[in-house]
Amino acid sequence: MILHTEVRGDGEPVVFLHTAFQTGVHDFEHVAFDLQADFKVILSDLRAHGKSVTEDVEDYYAKCADDLNETLEHLGVESAHIIGYSLGGMIGIFFAKQHHSRVRSLTFSGVMPEVPDNWDELSKAEADEITAVMNSRESAAQLDEIHGQGWRALAHFFLQPNWYPFEAIGDLRSIQAPMLFMVGESQPHETLGVQRYPAMNDGVRVAVIPFAGHHVQSEQPELYAKILRLFIKNIS
Repeated sequence: MILHTEVRGDGEPVVFLHTAFQTGVHDFEHVAFDLQADFKVILSDLRAHGKSVTEDVEDYYAKCADDLNETLEHLGVESAHIIGYSLGGMIGIFFAKQHHSRVRSLTFSGVMPEVPDNWDELSKAEADEITAVMNSRESAAQLDEIHGQGWRALAHFFLQPNWYPFEAIGDLRSIQAPMLFMVGESQPHETLGVQRYPAMNDGVRVAVIPFAGHHVQSEQPELYAKILRLFIKNIS
């Protein structure tokens, strides 16, 4: 599936992968604007989001990785720096494993490297939030307008007990590209990766961002962009 994509600027390609129920142009708005003067910024709507309309969410992460591969081929981009947050970070990891030749580097944030002790509690809270949105006529109508019916299929997918791919996200050993793990200091389940990821793959760099949590790219966009630029510069 070729994803709906907006391309800005020129230079080395950088691909931003958004989180759930957002769109390509929204999640990294400030960071993308900062980089588009010097890079070719690629902003795609992931499967079942925005204008990438579909209700097929089976084997979601692997299919999203294949979608991105097909999209880059369509754009004539041989390889790119991949930057993903939360759901986009997971898909970035899958992409780096399935299509390693297209990855110049991988930057990811907003992911948990292992199952938290209170995962049942966290998962229930997430499910309750999703259910509340689905049952809200106003919220559901707004999401219908942005994403079509695909978001509803994806919401049901997130209500499944094993929706989070911990095994894949926790294992970076097979990824050969340079990696940068950015994490907000206030996220204890995510900061576990600060020690775990470099210990399993010496190609991983880590940046702990102060005064930030799960939404590190929007909570500290200037610092995020500055570190990302430094990372790309040192591997290019």
